[in-house]
Amino acid sequence: MLAILVPVALVVGLWIGGHPNSLPGPLRDVFVDKSDQTLAQGLDIIQRDYYRKLGRGDLVNRSLSGAVRSLDDRFSHYFDPKAFAAFQRSTEGKFSGVGINVAPDKRGLRVLAVFPNSPAKRAGLGSGDVVVAVNGTTLAGRSTEFASGLIQGKEGTKVTLTVVSQGHRKTERRWPTSASRTSPTAPATSSRTSSSSA
Repeated sequence: MLAILVPVALVVGLWIGGHPNSLPGPLRDVFVDKSDQTLAQGLDIIQRDYYRKLGRGDLVNRSLSGAVRSLDDRFSHYFDPKAFAAFQRSTEGKFSGVGINVAPDKRGLRVLAVFPNSPAKRAGLGSGDVVVAVNGTTLAGRSTEFASGLIQGKEGTKVTLTVVSQGHRKTERRWPTSASRTSPTAPATSSRTSSSSA
């Protein structure tokens, strides 16, 4: 009998631990911190009632991002796991991309420089061009890290850029914007602007 009750109690305990709202009020108050309870309830309500399906992980990441942003501190940033991986790639100095140095632009990424002998150079990208979409994903309003992360990828894979050049949108039909990613060598330069490589 004990051999049956112990595993059943273990399973019930694990389930309740993951669903503290299922506990009776007095037990919930004893075992669950009030602020954790409020956060969990808020996330549960959003996940249940929002008109689109949202994953719990996405909600947690957005909550943490909003909390850090509310600090109004330009030195504090929250990176979700994907953005953190992109940040780590950007700081180690090695990446696979199309060979451009970029800066943020309200429409996407402004090309500051094109690396010599890079896929971007062969495709005709030039300084001042603005990358407005990557593989059909619009970059307007997106972070530089997010946008650069879409351009970067496994070496040898294809990426399609939609570029505005001198006020004219270059599309895949009129301009060969598809390029293979490589590990370009960035030329040694100095700059005072905040930029990123892609």
